[in-house]
Amino acid sequence: MEMASFNVAHCHSFTEVHRYNENIDHHIPFNLSPNHFCTRKSTRFNLWAIQSTGRPSTRTRVSVIVGVKNESSSSSAAAAMEPMQHPSPRPLRIFISTGDVMGDMHGAYLTEEILKQAELDGSNIVVYALGGHQMKAAGAVLIGDNTGLSSIGFIEALPFVFPSLYLQMVVRRFLQKHPPDIVVLIDYPGVNIPFGKFIKQHFYCKVIYYIPPNEWMWTTARTNTTVKMSDLILSVYESESLYYKNAGGTVVNIGHPLVDKFFQMSHKEARGKLGVEEDEFVVALIPASREQEVRHVWPLIASAAKYLVDICETHRRSIRFVVPVKLPNQVKAFSVLLEKYGLLKHVQLWLEDSCIVMAAADIAITKSGSVNVELALHNVPQVVVYRIDGISAWISRNMFSFSVKFVSLVNVILGYQLVPEFIQEKASSKKIAEEAMKLLPLPGSDNLERKRVLDGYEELRQLLGKPGVVTRAAKSVIQTLYSSNKVM
Repeated sequence: MEMASFNVAHCHSFTEVHRYNENIDHHIPFNLSPNHFCTRKSTRFNLWAIQSTGRPSTRTRVSVIVGVKNESSSSSAAAAMEPMQHPSPRPLRIFISTGDVMGDMHGAYLTEEILKQAELDGSNIVVYALGGHQMKAAGAVLIGDNTGLSSIGFIEALPFVFPSLYLQMVVRRFLQKHPPDIVVLIDYPGVNIPFGKFIKQHFYCKVIYYIPPNEWMWTTARTNTTVKMSDLILSVYESESLYYKNAGGTVVNIGHPLVDKFFQMSHKEARGKLGVEEDEFVVALIPASREQEVRHVWPLIASAAKYLVDICETHRRSIRFVVPVKLPNQVKAFSVLLEKYGLLKHVQLWLEDSCIVMAAADIAITKSGSVNVELALHNVPQVVVYRIDGISAWISRNMFSFSVKFVSLVNVILGYQLVPEFIQEKASSKKIAEEAMKLLPLPGSDNLERKRVLDGYEELRQLLGKPGVVTRAAKSVIQTLYSSNKVM
């Protein structure tokens, strides 16, 4: 009987073997193991694993004979086998999927640490990514940039639907040609949950959810899906970890990655870099990384800043506002309102490291999000503002029963309100300014509210975990990668 030999060299996953099978116009899913006979009744073809060499934990070399089903073919295959020349091993492929500026930052930290660990271990690993320029700078091969496509709210998301779908199509086509050995999802549930389901349906690889969705605080609709598609969930604070464990997930609480990236600069040094006078109050205004936040949150923050100027003038104290700008194209949008409220002479737009602004600030008026944790790590009392489009808010409340106890991540992690929050209709510029004023270190004042917030930050730090978070995350990814790519 005529036999056809088929060589699968230096395979790192069953996905890769499966892909090579396309060369013979057959899809035969199977698990390879030394001397293991695999069969599929619906096809005339059988596969025999006849040789396995190399370390299973790193790279495994497998030769496979393909032939027509015949009882005597086993001995024929053995007789026909000849030594084969194996090509150089391909790198193990890690695909990281994230979105928005903060997700890009977390993805960059993780990419950098994975590649660092791989170099130390002598591992051949490549990181592909759906993210942004920070991940690219960290060493990832960027397949698509989606940092400008994130949104909050239903109406706000509409302009991004088709660009997001197109980018997903590009990424999925890429992965069909370059099957991943492991996939890491970072937050961004609107895209990552459907994407994770796609990965589990089409590839034989594990999925890790790093910084899982916190949407469980207002809905549990997708919790079961998140748990089912995630082989491992790397949570970043304890209450999140307990929630996903109770839902049946395999969860490790590694701590919050911002603990590792706390910017160690003194208050005085940071103020010097900003050129701030000694007697000036510094107020960080942190409105946005998304276009919608510029439209809905920035007008509230800018108007509150105008009130603060008036209040500080009665105390005969000068005040400096510093706005960290995440994206250069936001400068114009910020400047328009600053001019409208007569704030240009009081405001400095800062396009460099935002951590310098946080280290220099006395207080902050900020949007909700991970930035709340960053400010807490810098000991900056804050007032949090949250507002979305009115129609989106109505849809959320009346059609999806959207209701949250807190929007600030500081309050969410602590489980009680430490920092003041102003949400949707309850957010007024005057109230925001009055609350911010209570947090300023005013001479001659008891500053009780400021002290209360700073004491709460000490409690928060205990809940955020010990330094080394990103290293722990990277090691978990690499260990899972190798364990899932062994030939048993």
